[in-house]
Amino acid sequence: MASWNAKGRLLPFWSELPGKRDGLAARTGIRGPELSAYNSGKRNLGIVNARRIAAALGVTLEDLGEPSPSDPPSPTQMRQLVREEVLGALEPLELLLQRLLDRVPLESHEVEDEDQ
Repeated sequence: MASWNAKGRLLPFWSELPGKRDGLAARTGIRGPELSAYNSGKRNLGIVNARRIAAALGVTLEDLGEPSPSDPPSPTQMRQLVREEVLGALEPLELLLQRLLDRVPLESHEVEDEDQ
């Protein structure tokens, strides 16, 4: 999963650090307000920043709320997965159709002039 709601997951960790939230910001290079937005659930925590935070805190992504692979996908995630599968399945068909069209000449049939 590329991002998830980490509401309430960061505060317990940053509260143990010197400088609290700003201490975590200094360790990760992620601005304090952005960390607060992740912790409040206003923004989803993406995998890149989650890895930076986990490394700075010495915790796992699961500790930061990363859903396990066994968690069912949300409706939005399911739509995205289905879309990717359908588009992936259509790509070979599109290539086949293009090859077939390349074989068929697309010349217009000329109508003979009746006056001749």
